[in-house]
Amino acid sequence: MTASKDQPSSLDYPELVVAIAGPIGVDMDQITQSIKAAFDTLGYESSLIKLTTEIARYKITDEDSLAEIAKWSGPEDTYHVYMRKMSEANALRKQYGNPDILSRIAIDAIRADRKTGTGALDKVRAKHVYIIRQLKRPEEVTLLRKVYGKQFILASAYAPEQERKEQLCRRLRGELSTATTPAEIGFYAEQLIERDAAEDQEALGQQLSETFHLADVFIDGLSKAKMDDKLERFTAALFGRNDIAPSKDEYGMYAAKSASLRSSDLSRQVGAALFTDDGELITQGCNEVPKAHGGTYWDLELPDHRDIKKGSRSKRSAQERDSAGPRGATKKEELSEQRNTGNWK
Repeated sequence: MTASKDQPSSLDYPELVVAIAGPIGVDMDQITQSIKAAFDTLGYESSLIKLTTEIARYKITDEDSLAEIAKWSGPEDTYHVYMRKMSEANALRKQYGNPDILSRIAIDAIRADRKTGTGALDKVRAKHVYIIRQLKRPEEVTLLRKVYGKQFILASAYAPEQERKEQLCRRLRGELSTATTPAEIGFYAEQLIERDAAEDQEALGQQLSETFHLADVFIDGLSKAKMDDKLERFTAALFGRNDIAPSKDEYGMYAAKSASLRSSDLSRQVGAALFTDDGELITQGCNEVPKAHGGTYWDLELPDHRDIKKGSRSKRSAQERDSAGPRGATKKEELSEQRNTGNWK
């Protein structure tokens, strides 16, 4: 099938799906606009799939989940709104027993938009990009990659935690009562940041920390100029401009990622690469079980005492974690204790 002169070809200008993963405190509105603008320059039209809007179409029936959501209902300040949205997303995952349910909702929204634009649910829209705002679990990324293949792009936005906290505090100061102390405002901001990063107590909660590193492109989450520059380079390279080569930082991240493939750690595989100021590689490394007398274990060599071969972490490590005393309390628990006792620091 060929496209008419007035219609772009889906081979030359494929339908694309760009999802955003970013921590609370980054400028999500500007990130969305910068992605849209980057594809505008290529002649692409765009549609925004905002998951916090889409999930409102799905009724939550679990009583415990409804009670949790009710805790954050009423006030419309940033703290309560974000807490409520996170609880709503968790409730849907729990209700359907599926960690990637929000991606399924996004896929359904894309199909509905396709029908509006093309008249058919499964007819792709050439020269069109769907922007999904935003993903919080790795399973969501996995599903979208399976469905859309190379037409799926994950963009992760970053910003230092302290800068994000300051952004949240400024916003909260303008929204909360003047009787709210700076310490309380700081506590609210930290609660949002910690819950957004990882809800380890919730089996189907937020896990941004496990999602962020899966990105195809990493962009600054606060500076418009830096966002635009990175996205311009990325989209140009995506569409075949062969005069774009990796920067030192980009090549360094590639080297670190390749080093992580060497690890078979049971939790997370982390790589690192050390370079000179001129961009010359000095060494690479990853987290892996150390070998007696130096070095590490390699596949196809014996003996092999890696955790992956043993099937679990060492008994000593488990015992050390179980015996953690008061100093092993989480930052969230410490902050909650400070708030309850009035012992703010």
